[in-house]
Amino acid sequence: MGIGIATMHYTGMAAMAANAIYRYHLGLFIWSIILAIFVSFIALYVFARLKKLMEKWTFKLVTALLMGVAVSSMHYTGMSAVTFFALPSAIAGGHADYANMNMLIMPVTAGMSFLLVLLLFSSILDRYIDYRISYFDGLTRLPNRRLFEKTLNKPAERCSLAIWHFDNLEQINQRYGYAFGEQVLQQVARTLREAHPGFTDLYRVDENRFAFLAPAVEPDILVEAMKTIALKWKEPIEVEEKWIELASVCSVSSVSGTDTNHQLYAEAMAVLEYPLLSYNHDVVLYDPAVHAFSFEQEILGGLTQAMEKDELFLVYQPKIMADTDRLAGFEALIRWRHSEHGMLSPGIFIPILEQHHRINELTDRVIDRASRQIAEWEKAGFLIKKLL
Repeated sequence: MGIGIATMHYTGMAAMAANAIYRYHLGLFIWSIILAIFVSFIALYVFARLKKLMEKWTFKLVTALLMGVAVSSMHYTGMSAVTFFALPSAIAGGHADYANMNMLIMPVTAGMSFLLVLLLFSSILDRYIDYRISYFDGLTRLPNRRLFEKTLNKPAERCSLAIWHFDNLEQINQRYGYAFGEQVLQQVARTLREAHPGFTDLYRVDENRFAFLAPAVEPDILVEAMKTIALKWKEPIEVEEKWIELASVCSVSSVSGTDTNHQLYAEAMAVLEYPLLSYNHDVVLYDPAVHAFSFEQEILGGLTQAMEKDELFLVYQPKIMADTDRLAGFEALIRWRHSEHGMLSPGIFIPILEQHHRINELTDRVIDRASRQIAEWEKAGFLIKKLL
C-alpha cells in the first residue's frame, strides 16, 4: 500500500508540465516512501489485528486518520524533496514560471479530505452490509430470527409477543411452484409491514411465521392490533392475477416481572402447538389452563428422537490466542435442527431441559460427540490441545 501511495505521488509529479526542471533530494525521497509504508502498515495492522476494537466507530476513525496521515505525510515529504530550476528560456523571456505552491496545496488538501471521508464511508458501509446480511431476511427484507432472538434476550419489565403462523404455504408451493410461493410470502410481508402498529417490531422468524415483539405493552393492546390485521386475511390476496386464500392463526403471549423472555416465546409456541387449534385467522391469547406445557412437552418428547435422527449436532468455534494467533482449542456449541420448528436456539430448549431435569442426557451426548470429533481430528493429524 505504501508503494502504491508513493507511486501515485511521483507519477503525478512526472505528469506535470512547467517551464522548469526539478531534482529530488535522495534522502528525503527515500524517507517519503518509508513514511508511506510505515504508516500504512500501522493502519492495516490495527484493522487486521484488532477486529473487536474495530466495531467501535472511534477506532475506525483513528484507522482512517492514520491512512490519511500516510498519504498526506508522504506527499508533503515528497514535495520537500523536490527543487525546481527555471529554464534559461523562461529567464530570458523576463519571467520565471515557478510552481505555485498555494495552488498545489489547495487541491491536494481537498483530495486528502475526500480520501478521509471516503475511507470513513467505506468503513461504515462495510459494517452496514455485514449487519444487513447477518440480521435481515433476504426474501422479505424483514429482520430475521437471529435479530429476533437477540432482541428477545434484552431485559424488560414487560414484553408481549404475537406470532402469525400461515399453515397452507407449503400447499401453495406444491400447487403453483416455489417462485410463486416466494411472491406470496413477499405480499404477506408487505401487508404486515404496512399494517403493523408503531409500538411493535416485525420479524420473520421462520419460513411461514412472522413475529410482532412489543416491549412494555399490555397483551390486550397487542391482541386488538392483531385482530385488525386478521381482517386482512379473511379476504383472498391477489398475486400474479391469482386469488390466494391463506390459512392463518395468531398466538399472543406476555411476560412481566420475574418471568423470562424464554417463557414468552415458549408460551406463544404452546398456543401454536395446541392440538385443537384452527386456522381461521383467529387471534389466540395464551391461557395456562388450556395451553400449558404443550410446547415444552413437545420439546421433551422429541429429545430422544432428535438424538436418534441426529437433529441435535455440534458446531465448533475456534479459540485463538490473541498474542500468538495460534489455535488453542475449540468451543463445542449444541444446535437443534427441529423437524417442525427449524433451527431452535439453545436459549429456548436448554432452559426447558434444565427445568425438567433432562439436561444430563444432552450433556452426555455433547461429551460423547465432542470426544469422537477429537479422536477423528487426531487420527487425521490435527493436534487439539483442549476442547471446551
